[in-house]
Amino acid sequence: MRLLSSWFNVDKRDPCSYKFVVEDITEINQPNLADPDDPILDGFANSLLTAHADPVMIREECNILLEDLDNLNLSIIKNYIEEQVLPVSASGVRGVARIGNFGEILSSYLLMTFQGFSLPIYKLRYREKQSWAMKLTDLCLINRDESLSKPLVCYGEVKTKSAKNCDTNIGIEGHDSLIKDDALEDPEILKFFCTILYSSQQYEEADFFSRLRLGKIEYEKQYNLFLVHEKTTWRDEILDKLDAHPLDGRLANFCVSVVLIQQLREVIDESYTRAWKGVEAILNG
Repeated sequence: MRLLSSWFNVDKRDPCSYKFVVEDITEINQPNLADPDDPILDGFANSLLTAHADPVMIREECNILLEDLDNLNLSIIKNYIEEQVLPVSASGVRGVARIGNFGEILSSYLLMTFQGFSLPIYKLRYREKQSWAMKLTDLCLINRDESLSKPLVCYGEVKTKSAKNCDTNIGIEGHDSLIKDDALEDPEILKFFCTILYSSQQYEEADFFSRLRLGKIEYEKQYNLFLVHEKTTWRDEILDKLDAHPLDGRLANFCVSVVLIQQLREVIDESYTRAWKGVEAILNG
């Protein structure tokens, strides 16, 4: 995703004083919140849209809504996306689900852009309710590059902190969530991938993930904790406290990715606000 390489830079701390690898992911260009055509915001808004729903479904349902009209009615499209596609809370306030989903989607694309991973399934498309978080591992991506001796699967936890304060325990909370996840022993998310792939008749991919899940293909693992955080309130005390915390030795190749974004909450809100505009490209595609 070329967009992210123009938005972020990734540096591994070397030397690193912590018991785990630390990646600093920082903005090289900041989105211009006042620019209605800002390419970073528009591009990521489109990614939010397609991560939440299949573009074919969006196109067909929009065509149904517009079938009795002579012209494209943008208000109908906007209402459809905001009410039927993007996450809302049970009370109708767009809050926790949107923030969490933003962090997961961004973290996935960072792994795809900078580490060569791919995403077998857009799992957020299959959430049971718009306001619910999925009860599956936050991140599960695979790298099948020919240069690797074995496929590499990244399992990850994402904590997104957009508030104007700093919770220095967020790293510990992320680590503890990751070790409670079934990805350490019997990853339920691999079964989820297989179920969706077989149902959609993607048999070659389904067979590969079944062989991974059933132990017929050996693969390497890495575990990433993404901390997507408001830049102005970040403190390395978060990493210090995690370093002093007992770390689970089962977390192979454990890495903490610190993603710092200026005006994070505003960027999240504006990205979702613009998401509906990506429908025109889907309709014309």
